[in-house]
Amino acid sequence: AERCAGKIYEELEIECRIPQWSPDLPKGFDVSDDKEWVEVPRAINNYKVLDHAKHDQKPSQGKEYHLVGLLDAFEMNIPKPEMIVEDILNERGNTLLVAEDSVGKSMMANQLGLCIATGTDFLGYKVPKPRKVMLVQHEMENGEQVDRLKQQSKWFMINHPELIRDNVKLHLIQDGDNLAITDQFEVLGNTLASNPDIDVVVFDNIGQSTNVKMTDPDLIRQELKRLKDLCRLHGVAFVLVAHVVKVDWAKVKDLIKN
Repeated sequence: AERCAGKIYEELEIECRIPQWSPDLPKGFDVSDDKEWVEVPRAINNYKVLDHAKHDQKPSQGKEYHLVGLLDAFEMNIPKPEMIVEDILNERGNTLLVAEDSVGKSMMANQLGLCIATGTDFLGYKVPKPRKVMLVQHEMENGEQVDRLKQQSKWFMINHPELIRDNVKLHLIQDGDNLAITDQFEVLGNTLASNPDIDVVVFDNIGQSTNVKMTDPDLIRQELKRLKDLCRLHGVAFVLVAHVVKVDWAKVKDLIKN
């Protein structure tokens, strides 16, 4: 597909968009396999544009790093990512909020999101300016989340009503949603593509977003790479909520003894 897109650009100077299949589909999946016509529109929405600079380079034995001279880099005026919350979260970055069950992680994540949306300092940490925030949660019923936000946003509604109205979008779980089998990272990508003004996603929680074992470090690293791709592709930052694994210290001691 890339060779074809490159040839079209060379001959006609027409920019081609290359649809991308979901990585979860079987190897060799093509249009004829999409009987329900679900994956094709999704692939079209998840397009990429050919990197012509890369396409014009001579073929190599494999992928290479893009190198520039240090002084050339100084002249490129590459901006340093701005801080969204000082010492906690920067543009296109991730921060992880981790604790045991029922200690207030979700409420703290909501509060952080409201502070970011209104440019309000969070627990003494400076929030330099308001940003557009998307709140995504996969644990609570919609009514519980909305009720919490009603309580938590009272001060913000008095002091920053316009920013709360314009800068906060809330994900509501639909009756037909099946979180167990749906690739939530793909859903995130599609949603961000449709809402390009979003700056920060508060995601509660990462354990509910994937089917991989959260106790397997190698699998977790792969999922976080996918998350970083979303950050770079859509220019967003993530506040991730996660459960810490509770440890039965009695069993640990028995294992050590044995």
